[in-house]
Amino acid sequence: MAAPLGLATDESFSNPRVPFAATGFVIGVALVFISAVVYEVLPESDSDSI
Repeated sequence: MAAPLGLATDESFSNPRVPFAATGFVIGVALVFISAVVYEVLPESDSDSI
């Protein structure tokens, strides 16, 4: 997913290979924070009876 190695001779070197890569990154970061909030908000289960 990184830019190709070498000297930048064309505009294509600075463009991402996946057009929606920034969106995927933002969604991933948001998912990390949302999962932390859900983990803290949901009550613990009382299924300790084995």
